[in-house]
Amino acid sequence: MRNSCFIFFCFISFVASALSPNSLFKDANQAYQKGDFQKSITLYEQIVRDHGVTSAELHYNLGNAYYRLGDYPSAVLNYERALKENPSDREVLANLQITRNKLEDKIEPMPELFYISWFKAIRDAFSTDVWAWLFIFSLIGSAALWIVFVQSNKSRNKKAGFYGGLLSFVLSILLFVTAFSSWESSYKTQRAVVFAGSISVKSAPVISGNGLFIIHAGATVSITDELGEWVRIRLVDGKEGWVILGDLEVI
Repeated sequence: MRNSCFIFFCFISFVASALSPNSLFKDANQAYQKGDFQKSITLYEQIVRDHGVTSAELHYNLGNAYYRLGDYPSAVLNYERALKENPSDREVLANLQITRNKLEDKIEPMPELFYISWFKAIRDAFSTDVWAWLFIFSLIGSAALWIVFVQSNKSRNKKAGFYGGLLSFVLSILLFVTAFSSWESSYKTQRAVVFAGSISVKSAPVISGNGLFIIHAGATVSITDELGEWVRIRLVDGKEGWVILGDLEVI
């Protein structure tokens, strides 16, 4: 009986090990390298579905596999999810642009003031978590310098504590603004990819609403409002309207 239990335990441990996220990820990578892109997709998706694991690398690999099969909307979706994890990944950004060139819609973003573009470039250089930790460290540093200013009896130390604490506090404010903007861009603003072949964007959340324009599979949109099964979307070129949520896949 003990031997049977031991064998059963070893079998369960072996199966669990074989189905672990790391093992599945390795098998998916091997399938991709062999050109079996459908198998690699199945394994990557199993990691997400069964283990709840997501990462920039996982979604980047999924995007590449979907691209190889010509499923450009799914490729865009996974590249966007990879960027949500790591906004500054140049390879993902490059592959996303290549994939967008394959889409029917060529949507050009509205021009921005140069300082807004600079701010976004700096913000997207790091993840929200990194900006948040930088803010915390800067705030702690500011508090420490103010303590030096208050407690020190030496003029030089008091001056260094005052000006250092002031500069550090200003830096903390800038870091907080950057962290909040990064969080708002990545998590508060809900974005989605169109998966229906083509959608007539309506002026109102009803089927009988006037059609404003047409968008096709693979287009990325921002969701600005919801009403039942309908959502209001905005494109990067500023166009807005209503579509059915079921035609989209949220990033």
